[in-house]
Amino acid sequence: MIRVLLDGQVVDAPMGIDRLTLKKVRHPLYWGLLYRRIGYAQGMGEVQFTDPAAVRLLHDRFERYGVQAETSYRMVTDSGRVLYDAYVDYSTYRYRAGSVSVNFRDEPVKTGLETRLTASYAITPTGSIRLTGQPISGTAQFVIGRSEVNLSAQSWQPFAHAFPLQRKSDRQQAVPGMLQNVLNPFAGDSAIYRNDTGQSVRLRITGFIRCSVRASHNITAGMGYTLTLQNGYQTSQALTTHSITTSYSEVSAALDATVDVPAGASLTVGWVGTEQVTSLSVLYQPQTELALSEPLTYPASDCPAMPVYDLFAALLSRLAPPGGPAEMSFRSDYFTKGRGKTLYITNAACLRGVLRPLTASFNSLFTGLNGMLNLGLSLEGNTLRLEPKADLLADGRITMLDEITEVEYSVNTDWLASQVKTGFKTWRGESLLSATETAGNATFSTGITTLRNELDLQSELIASGTLIEENRLKQFDPKTAGEQKADAADDALFVIDTRDGYAPAFIGGRYNEKLTPASGLAAWANLLTGCGELKLETYEGAAPTIPRLGADPLIGKYKALVRAPMPMERYEPLSDWIVFRDGDRLVRGLLLEAEWWQGASGDIAKLLIAC
Repeated sequence: MIRVLLDGQVVDAPMGIDRLTLKKVRHPLYWGLLYRRIGYAQGMGEVQFTDPAAVRLLHDRFERYGVQAETSYRMVTDSGRVLYDAYVDYSTYRYRAGSVSVNFRDEPVKTGLETRLTASYAITPTGSIRLTGQPISGTAQFVIGRSEVNLSAQSWQPFAHAFPLQRKSDRQQAVPGMLQNVLNPFAGDSAIYRNDTGQSVRLRITGFIRCSVRASHNITAGMGYTLTLQNGYQTSQALTTHSITTSYSEVSAALDATVDVPAGASLTVGWVGTEQVTSLSVLYQPQTELALSEPLTYPASDCPAMPVYDLFAALLSRLAPPGGPAEMSFRSDYFTKGRGKTLYITNAACLRGVLRPLTASFNSLFTGLNGMLNLGLSLEGNTLRLEPKADLLADGRITMLDEITEVEYSVNTDWLASQVKTGFKTWRGESLLSATETAGNATFSTGITTLRNELDLQSELIASGTLIEENRLKQFDPKTAGEQKADAADDALFVIDTRDGYAPAFIGGRYNEKLTPASGLAAWANLLTGCGELKLETYEGAAPTIPRLGADPLIGKYKALVRAPMPMERYEPLSDWIVFRDGDRLVRGLLLEAEWWQGASGDIAKLLIAC
C-alpha cells in the first residue's frame, strides 16, 4: 500500500494520482543540472486534493506565503521506502470550494536556484596578483634599401650621412609617430622617424650594421643618431667609433640606445661626426638591419583580484534562499587543483590600482568562462559542483536498463554546428600592438552545409593583453590615476592567467597566451566531432591556428528515444549515463530527458538519450 504525505502528514491520495507523470530535464546551459521531480497529471494538468485536511493545509499555506510557499509531497510504501519525493508547485495552485489542484516540482533549493544564479552582487577582491607588464607597441624593422652609397664632390663635404634604410613592412604601425624610408642619405630630410604625436616619445634603437667603407682621406667617424628639433637645431650622439682609410675596410657594429624624441622632432640614424671628405664609398651588406621600439619602462604593479574558485564561492554564499540552509557548498576540482586554479578575475579599476568590487552574477561568470572552457554545473544534494563537462560526466551515475520495449533513433543536430564563433567579444585596444592581440575572436565554418546551426562561444570576459596593459598603465599617468578619476570601463571584468601569482605567466611573454579563440575551440572539440573539417573564415586580432577536432566524442551522432518498463523507484535515481541492449548491440548515451507514468500494463519510462 502507498501512503501520501504532505509535510509529513498522511492525507488521502489526490484525484489524478493514477495519471501522475514525472519528468526530468537536463539544463540546456549548465548541462549537468537536472530538474528531476517535475510532476503533473497526464490529461488533467494538476492533481486534485479533496481531503479536507490536505485542502486546508494547502489553502492556508498559499494564503500566507503565496507562490513562495513550501510544502513537501511524498509517496511512501508501508515499509517506509520513498517512491516519490517532491514539493508542491504553488505557481500552479487552483482553489475551489472543497478542493485544491496543484502540480509538483523539485525541492526549493533547486527550483529557486536558477533564478538566484542570475542575481548580480558586488564582491570585494580578497587577493591580488603581480602584473609585470607587456609591450603595447611593437618593433619597426628597417633593412638596407640600397647596397651602395657614393659621394664625389669638388669641395669638402661632411662624411656624416644617414644609413639607406627602408621599412621591412609597411603594413603595421609598430611605434607611435611617423616612420619613413630614407630616399637620399645626404638629404636634409633623411630621418627614419618623425614624432607627430604631440608629446615626447621614448624609442629604443637596436641594430647591426655591416659594411665596407673608404674615404678620400683618413678620418675618424662614428655610427649613431641625430635629433633634429622643430626649430632646426640638431644634436648628434655617436654610439661607436671607427677609423676610415682610403682603402676599403670592413666595419661591423651593434647599436643599442634609448632616445627621447621631443614632439615635432625627427630622428636620423647613420654616420655622425664633423670630419669632411671630397669622396666616400660605402658598400652595405645584406645582414644590416635596424629596429625602433618603445622600451618597457613602467614598473610592475599589484592588482586586486580573486581566483575564479573564490569568486564563484563568494557569489554562491549570497544565494542562500530565505528560510533555507545557511549556504550551499561548492566544489570544483578543476578550479582548485586543475588547470583553472591559475585563473583570476579582476576589473579595469583594479587594473589601474584602484580597489573596486567585482560586480557579477554566478550565471554571468559561468557563461563568460564556459565559452573558453566548456563547463558543466550539477547540483548533488546541497553541493553545487562545477567542472569541465567531460570531467563532470566522468563521475556520472550509470544506469543499465534490463529491458526496453521500443527504441527509435534520430539525428542529433544539436551539436552539428555549421559555424562556430570563438574568442572574446571585447579585445581591441588603442595601442599599436592591438592588431596582433591573440585574445581576439574568430569564426570557423565546418563541414556541415545542409543545415544552419551557429554555435556562439564568444566570451563577455576580457582577456586582451593590450587592454590589460593599457588599463594598468593608467595608474602611472596623473590624468587617469587615483580613486578620484572615474573611467567608463572600470566595472568591465577581465580574466588573467597567472603563474605563482604573476602575470604574464612567463618571463618576457604576453598576458593570456593560452586563452585564445583556438584554445576555446579545442575545449569544445569533444562535442564537435561530427562537424567535419574546420575552415577559418574571419578573425579579429592575430590569426588563430585551427585546432584538430580529434578529441574523444562526449556524445554520439544519434538521439535515441527509448521506452522501457520501469518501477517508480528505479526512475528516481536516473541521472547521467544510460546503457541498454538493442539486439546484439550495447548502446551507451547521455540522458537528456526522461518521463515516467503508470500505463495500463505497468509503469513506463520514456528516455531521450544522446548516444
